[in-house]
Amino acid sequence: MDQADSTKQNRRVGIMTLHYNPNAGSALQAYAIKRLVGELGFDAQVVNYVFRGNCRVKKAGCNVFCGPLSQWTPKHVAKWAYQRLASAIRMKKYLPFQRELLGVDVRKAAGLTSAPLPDGSEFHRVVVGSDQVWNFDLKTIIDKRYLLDYIADPAKKVAYGASMGSSDFPAESRQEIEDAIRQFRAVSCREFDGAERLSHIRGEDVPVVVDPTLVVDPTVWDKLADKVPAQAKNPYVYVYLREKSLRAMELAQSVAAKRGLEVLSVTCDRPDGKGKFKRQGPLEWLRCVRDASYVVTNSFHGVCFSLVFRKSFNAVTLDGDTWRAQTNSRITGLLAQVGLEGRYATGDAKPDCGDIDYGAVGRLLDARREQSRAWLASALRDGVQG
Repeated sequence: MDQADSTKQNRRVGIMTLHYNPNAGSALQAYAIKRLVGELGFDAQVVNYVFRGNCRVKKAGCNVFCGPLSQWTPKHVAKWAYQRLASAIRMKKYLPFQRELLGVDVRKAAGLTSAPLPDGSEFHRVVVGSDQVWNFDLKTIIDKRYLLDYIADPAKKVAYGASMGSSDFPAESRQEIEDAIRQFRAVSCREFDGAERLSHIRGEDVPVVVDPTLVVDPTVWDKLADKVPAQAKNPYVYVYLREKSLRAMELAQSVAAKRGLEVLSVTCDRPDGKGKFKRQGPLEWLRCVRDASYVVTNSFHGVCFSLVFRKSFNAVTLDGDTWRAQTNSRITGLLAQVGLEGRYATGDAKPDCGDIDYGAVGRLLDARREQSRAWLASALRDGVQG
């Protein structure tokens, strides 16, 4: 390898993340970590991998029923067909974003095709994260590739904001996962409970960093939002839900009534209040948050972008036994870092629905942003020439 090739390799960083789902948070955090690595002076490249068990990137209808026969009821079939259609429609809005801003075509991804994964020799570092890359309860989305098992050199492996979902790993694969995590040169986590668990595994302090969407230059998001037209004519409360929530809708309607606003409601994988698909790609979603007068959400990235755009907002707890409900700590931990615990709607407690003073919040967020940026810079730059 000549000097020019060596210098180029020494600046190339692979990004292993959840870039492919038709979900605004996943897409935008993938762009954010790629952008952040670029802002730090490296050539960032998304590793185009999709776990074969993930059917969201395939055509509607491919995910045949795999549950017990008792689930093959007309209601179950209709729900399945609806969700597949909704996902396929949204996917068409995400493919251009993935090609143009992430530099990948997920339809040609390793895992779905015979395309090989890189062995790491062309990269100075490979970063896994952020998002729920270590939430191994997501068995149809996450596999051991997100432990960078295909990278032979431990010195190349970095985890930025790797989220576990819950505070532990599945018992049947816990030892294998923990052994792999010990092989990373540097690990950070997005949640406090996850960082505590990872610190125990690695025998060293694992820091908590904020989501990369909060770390990149905030003007990036304004420029992207400006690429699409406004999504509503009148001032509105934007309700974005990962799962249906009566509490969230009632809260949004109360806020709207007090402030003289309309309610624009979008629930992931489901229609809006008028019974029509919201064909939102990530940029349309971004524009909705940016232009909102108020936001109500049970989405972690709904909270992140409310902070980015300095919106008054409420976060609503996810209830029940679903895997998403087990990840409420993502939101509560972030709110605690910026002093906004009172914006969380849970149980019978009434949340603060007033205007947020972003003077104090902004100072806290700026400090966490710089700490997170500095951690990643250190993890990437050690040993870099020039």
